[in-house]
Amino acid sequence: MKTIDLTTLLPRFFTEYLVEQRNVSPSTVAAYRDTFRLLLRFIQRSRRSKPAELSLQVLTPSSILAFLAHLENERRNTIRSRNARLAAIRSFLHYASDLLGTELPEATRRVLSIPWKRQIQPLLGFLSREEVQAILVAQSVWNHDCVAPSWPAVNTLTQSAAQTGEATRRCGQKPQECPAVAPSTPAIDLWCPRSPATSATPPQAPQKNDQNHS
Repeated sequence: MKTIDLTTLLPRFFTEYLVEQRNVSPSTVAAYRDTFRLLLRFIQRSRRSKPAELSLQVLTPSSILAFLAHLENERRNTIRSRNARLAAIRSFLHYASDLLGTELPEATRRVLSIPWKRQIQPLLGFLSREEVQAILVAQSVWNHDCVAPSWPAVNTLTQSAAQTGEATRRCGQKPQECPAVAPSTPAIDLWCPRSPATSATPPQAPQKNDQNHS
């Protein structure tokens, strides 16, 4: 099996595949470029060889996993960034596999089996009473001449414990009732006239034309 240099395939991957065939955005091209710049530097340090001397045989599951660990542990990349770098490498290897077929080294092909790393989403917390009060105070002094546009909504939602969907329900939907305490009454008076659902003049049904046609 002949040796296939990365310096031969990588330029074709960027110019022929990413730009001409897939027409990806410049941001995607830049992200993929940065991925392989980091990867080649990492392999160069570990193998002490020049990037121009590297072949596809250096892309093995062990080398790629070591690179991904380097991103997380030394460069402090997030799991999302780690998976994005892996996506760029997998895209290149899919291109190489389609182009080379059976000539692609089997060890390099096994890189495609490296799974995405699961990212644990952080739980959303709740604002404390002091934090809510600080938001209301900050918005109430937003302007000396007028009330901040979002202040009545925030005040009403925090004081009444209503869900956003309940407080913003439109006309034609089933009305909802939610408890409101005294401090939220001025905010409701400010906010409700802006809402079509609380308009003082209900929409009128269209009148039938009773005129007789000759």
